[in-house]
Amino acid sequence: ALAALAEHARVFPAGQLAEERDLLRYRALRASGDAAAAQKAAAAFRERYPKSIHGAELGP
Repeated sequence: ALAALAEHARVFPAGQLAEERDLLRYRALRASGDAAAAQKAAAAFRERYPKSIHGAELGP
């Protein structure tokens, strides 16, 4: 999943589904057990999408 998301980010860096892609990346990292990478992805998501409805899912 992470490889497909990275490819999507490469091909469509600012595409219409960028927010959803970045959320899926966070979820995949969390599910893989890589807590440090998931936290980093969550911080990047919050910074890039401060008004996202998905922010609550990312924790504090």
